Amino acid sequence: MLIADALLDASHHDAAQPTDVEHEIATYLDLPPIPRTSCPRAWWRDNESRFPALAGVARCYLGAPCTSVASEAV
Repeated sequence: MLIADALLDASHHDAAQPTDVEHEIATYLDLPPIPRTSCPRAWWRDNESRFPALAGVARCYLGAPCTSVASEAV
């Protein structure tokens, strides 16, 4: 969970007190998987207010960069 580690590393905290990000991650991981027929970007748009920190990470990694360069050339 490198993404989770990066989110948590930004906030040095007491291990006895879970952070908001830790709570977001735990709540997200407890959810059932979304159906394969669903659009992950639409799910994140609908649930951004529930998981603000994770939604930012999802936006970064689910968005494909626009380019006119053929993928073979990259």
